[in-house]
Amino acid sequence: MHRASHAASGGGIVVSDMAITFAILAVTIVLFVRSRREPDLIALGSLLALFLFGVVDLDQALSGFSNPTVVLIGALFIVGEGLTRTGVTAFVGERLVGGGRPRPVRL
Repeated sequence: MHRASHAASGGGIVVSDMAITFAILAVTIVLFVRSRREPDLIALGSLLALFLFGVVDLDQALSGFSNPTVVLIGALFIVGEGLTRTGVTAFVGERLVGGGRPRPVRL
């Protein structure tokens, strides 16, 4: 039963989709900032929460995965993790930070 019709029939407190969405968004932001969990798992958990609370239906929840931008961002996560695991990001970071130090003057 839809939340609005449930409340109209005396079923109790109705929480709007907007309030649910903002609550899930707030939790998601806190988890992105403070959690050691993988960002992709947090994002999928947020999507699952929106689906379970009835804010989005299954078609809406899965439609984003056909968007080329979502696929590109997912691919960038994979490439970034590969660069980190192989040490490329550490090497480039050391070069960038090390390049800022003044070199001693040789006489």
